[in-house]
Amino acid sequence: MSEFLDNQAEESENSGETTDTSIDDDDLEPRAKRQRKQKKKEKAKKKKRIRSDDEDEEDDDGEDDEAKIQKEMAGFVVDEDEADEDEGDDNEDDDRSEKDDDLELDDEDLDLLNDNLDIQQRPAGGRVVIESDEEEDDRNKNNLYDKDDLADDDDRRSDYKESERHIYDGEEGSGTESEHSEDDFIVTDDGQQPQHRHRRYRYADVPEQAIDDAREIFGVDDFNFAEFYDEDAEPGEDEDEYPEDEEQEELEGGDISRSRKMKPKEKRATLMDTIEPAELEEKLLAPMDKRIQLDDRPERFQLRRVPVSEADEHELEFEAKWIYQYAFDNATLSEQEESCLTVLSNPDLRIDERAKIAMEAPDKIKEALKFIRNQLFEVPFIAFYRKEYVESCLVINDLWKVYQWDEKWCHLQQRKKRLLELMKRMLNYQMENDNAAGMRIVTEQDMNEVHGVQTVEGLMDVSTKFQLYYGPEVPKMIDWEKIQNLSEDDPEREAAEMRFRAATRTDKYMLCIQNGLSGMASRFGLTPLQFAENLDWKRHDIVQEDEEPLKAAEQYVCQSFPTSEAVLAGAIHVVAKQLSREPKVRELLRLRYRLRLKISVCPTKKGREEIDENHKLWPRRYIRDKPVASLRHDEYLWYVQARAGGLLNLKLHCDTEEDIRYKKTLLQEFLSEQPYHRDEYSRVVDMWNKVREEAVTVCVNNFLLPVFEREAHERLLQEARDYVIKQSTQNLYDRIKTAAYRNMHDDDDDDFENRFGNGTRVLSIVYPEERDQASFCALIDQDGQVLDHLRLVHITKSMNSKKPGEADLKREDMIHLRKFIEKRRPHVIAICGENMDAYYLRRDIESLLHEISGIAKEIAVEIVDNEAAKVYMHSKQAV
Repeated sequence: MSEFLDNQAEESENSGETTDTSIDDDDLEPRAKRQRKQKKKEKAKKKKRIRSDDEDEEDDDGEDDEAKIQKEMAGFVVDEDEADEDEGDDNEDDDRSEKDDDLELDDEDLDLLNDNLDIQQRPAGGRVVIESDEEEDDRNKNNLYDKDDLADDDDRRSDYKESERHIYDGEEGSGTESEHSEDDFIVTDDGQQPQHRHRRYRYADVPEQAIDDAREIFGVDDFNFAEFYDEDAEPGEDEDEYPEDEEQEELEGGDISRSRKMKPKEKRATLMDTIEPAELEEKLLAPMDKRIQLDDRPERFQLRRVPVSEADEHELEFEAKWIYQYAFDNATLSEQEESCLTVLSNPDLRIDERAKIAMEAPDKIKEALKFIRNQLFEVPFIAFYRKEYVESCLVINDLWKVYQWDEKWCHLQQRKKRLLELMKRMLNYQMENDNAAGMRIVTEQDMNEVHGVQTVEGLMDVSTKFQLYYGPEVPKMIDWEKIQNLSEDDPEREAAEMRFRAATRTDKYMLCIQNGLSGMASRFGLTPLQFAENLDWKRHDIVQEDEEPLKAAEQYVCQSFPTSEAVLAGAIHVVAKQLSREPKVRELLRLRYRLRLKISVCPTKKGREEIDENHKLWPRRYIRDKPVASLRHDEYLWYVQARAGGLLNLKLHCDTEEDIRYKKTLLQEFLSEQPYHRDEYSRVVDMWNKVREEAVTVCVNNFLLPVFEREAHERLLQEARDYVIKQSTQNLYDRIKTAAYRNMHDDDDDDFENRFGNGTRVLSIVYPEERDQASFCALIDQDGQVLDHLRLVHITKSMNSKKPGEADLKREDMIHLRKFIEKRRPHVIAICGENMDAYYLRRDIESLLHEISGIAKEIAVEIVDNEAAKVYMHSKQAV
């Protein structure tokens, strides 16, 4: 009450003295408001200021500082008198003072608002001013809100603050603490904070700490990797697509979660679009390389022909048994090194130990497959860090073999799955299409044959059988499926129907089938499947026709086959073709063929001229009927290369001239078992037996033996190549397994070590065989990092050369080399052993080292084998 009386007394005194110009306008304000302003003025007097232009102004008194501050801030800080000039009621003034107190924002909220409303602006130059927190808060508050904003209700202000905080979370979430701490340090001459946006590119599923570490390591702040990769945007990359629109909506009080129609994003031209695809692939920047980098799997697993995929226990068990049977317990055609497990190659193992290892091997292979396929462990990791699971049976070379055969298994299963899907589609086509009524129906037996396939050759047998019966119908089936998916009014439907009606293949077999000779072929007495089953034991009897073959053929005479002899020949061709595509027939005859397989070699006219005593093929240029089982290692590869060069004639065969003379060929042995013969004594039966025997002959000689020869050639060639690869790998491993050079001297008192770091320094010198080309020196550390290099053009020339000026050029290079050695102080000098020039160069360098003073320790000079370096130089990794 006393305060109210005092205010009334002061107001009455001021009303009578309005004409006095010496009275300040601040005296007209209430006491509470004047007290607050007085406190601010006292704080402003105590404020420290840093001036860069004149140090003499530090002696000015507090009143001059206050006047200059007010002059500088004129027009920038909104005077509170203006906000209250139209208010005459004292109670309203008190209420407004209380509201002003409520509107004061703390430092954290002001930082959030300033950063997100673009109020700050970093100047190019200016002075650093240390200001009081309260004055800075008042200035920011008056800048952010006008009179109308200050008069809004509290709910509006609280919602607005929450909206601004949301902007900060979304826009400044990627900023670091150090960046925010420096934002308020520098101010402009007029007291404004620097304006800048903290916008960072966000990457999905990448921690902020990892991004900050990457920026520190690579020396970049806000590097936009989207300039390189734009086509495969990750989640989170498009958050700033409409940043201004979002901020405007939030500032206007809009709901940030409401749906907004997004404009289609136009594809921007990236830096990758301006670079040649070949250069991108060379620098590992192609789209495929990006996918490899983003996928959290080993690169080797992704680049495989069939990428590594996860498998269940059932599949892993079957695969482990399959790998052990065909990778470690399978004989080769030629004589190769043992393909068994490495531990079984030890001759000191007892029989019971071998049996135990053979019994445990499939389980160990299964464990290795679990690591590879389910846990994505690479072979070296398994060999060194999971060896307790597999080391009793598998070493690292066996694990690599398991990995390679896992790829073959996956490829085989993939092809089997595709063939089964094709069979199911064909069966559906036969069931729903009337035009396929005369076709052979896909049976469950056909699908069971696919399920029972264990090798690539077996899969090829089943696939060729499918191609024989249904190959011409596959294009029709595809067109029929397209027609089913098209509507009646679709214009493409008519074109698809025309393709569906068109004829496909017209080879001899299809010509016979189209003219109805399949009926004549069915009268031979056995189906192809029954014939194949009779090869094990005769479970099916041959159905005998009563008519003679030629008389029965008269019923099928047509324009394409005008005589009964032509009909009979066509029927024999059909039967032979069908027998040759039966998987069991091919499997049995393939095994017999490989057991009898031999090779013969003789030189051509060119070979007789070029193959002399110094040629590797000289002792093997004439070979006759040599069993392929006696071919050693890469011998067959030499024959194939010589044939490609026109030096040799190469022939694979299963029958020798002696076998032909004594009628012991593969065909005659097969016919002697009478697989297609009926034991009856009649003229009709004898005629039909001869026709059936002729069909078997055509099947073996014309259809099967060429296929078996091609398969044997491919397998022998693959075995020889595998041997070469294995030997090359071992030789390269022996060359690169050399231990690092170790400095045998004590370097504790070496000042050079203290200045340039500890570790062994190796100076390597490489020279070309052509003396007109430059040689190079490279200084590397113990980690293989190049520290320095030197180009020497005349280092391989002789000091005693009689050519004018050549010796002087050599001396100049030796002087450069001497300065380089004195500067870098290598521990050892390595010279590539290219030819005999390495010996002379070593002698010159040793003489040079004796002339160098100041080197207390002897520097070793070694000649090093450079084969491994040359192999790497020509590899893809070195390009």
